[in-house]
Amino acid sequence: TRAPGTTTTSAASATTLTPVAGTYTLSTIDGQPVPFAPVHPGQPANSPPGPEVLSSTLLVHADGKFIMSMSYRARDAGKERFFDRPFSGSWVPDGVGYLMTWDGAGQTSAKMVGDTLAINNEGMLFKYRKRR
Repeated sequence: TRAPGTTTTSAASATTLTPVAGTYTLSTIDGQPVPFAPVHPGQPANSPPGPEVLSSTLLVHADGKFIMSMSYRARDAGKERFFDRPFSGSWVPDGVGYLMTWDGAGQTSAKMVGDTLAINNEGMLFKYRKRR
């Protein structure tokens, strides 16, 4: 049993993480190609639209760390605003997939299928394709 947010950095875990290590580009959110404005589960139907995700890059390291950048477009009162948001954290093997622990936030499950890393974030499926 490991405490949430802890990682294992032994040679065995680095070997387990190495095949997934690399740079990934966001391809879809809940099956929709980006750019896409996801609707968070449980959000009231009359809520104002959230920002549109324009792109995202995920860099996964074999040492159990990751960094991500996500670019957005928001429309407020008819004005467009563009912004980027960085994310980081750690990840470990977890059963048949991986557990991502976000710095300053919660945990997210992920699974590698072929060259696609599928991340289930609060019920939304973000699919990242590995760059070759």
